[in-house]
Amino acid sequence: MEVLLKRHTLTVDQYHQIFEAGIITEKDKVELVRGEIIAMSPKGSKHSFYVKRITDLFYERLRQQVVVSVQDPIQLDDYSESEPDIALSLPPLERYLDQHPKAKEVFLLVEVASSSLEYDKQIKLPLYAEAGIPEVWIVDIANREIIVAKNPDEGIYSSLVNYSVDNTLKLSIRDHAFSIPVAKILSTK
Repeated sequence: MEVLLKRHTLTVDQYHQIFEAGIITEKDKVELVRGEIIAMSPKGSKHSFYVKRITDLFYERLRQQVVVSVQDPIQLDDYSESEPDIALSLPPLERYLDQHPKAKEVFLLVEVASSSLEYDKQIKLPLYAEAGIPEVWIVDIANREIIVAKNPDEGIYSSLVNYSVDNTLKLSIRDHAFSIPVAKILSTK
């Protein structure tokens, strides 16, 4: 006898209701991906170190241009609300008092990958491309490189470039451009 299982997918609104009811709490460290609740990897000290370093660099250079969010939800569509490590979104901050940033308000998402590299590349990157996020950085700690995805088109990024510690990243947001050496991000000093 063949048993057919039917999955029930959640909308972002239903996902929020589950949190409001206390069934899931922030301690559970989950995110909504394509209507399914996914447990996130625990964050080790290296992961946290690099998130803090990149956040400091963005605050230092872009504080007046964008809202810098750290491990906060971004609503990608009606069925996905991810929690990237860092997001640069459209200001002012007050626009997010009653809602999380939506994909169209995001300039850049950063995922720091210590144990989540394959998940970030195979699940998160297509999800972000489908949502139209213009640029995504995956900071690959183990290989000491940053994968930069740009130009989302029909669910994929048409530009995908790996930057080593010898390279410099260029970022342009709201008429403000700056360069940042990859070594400055991936250095342990």
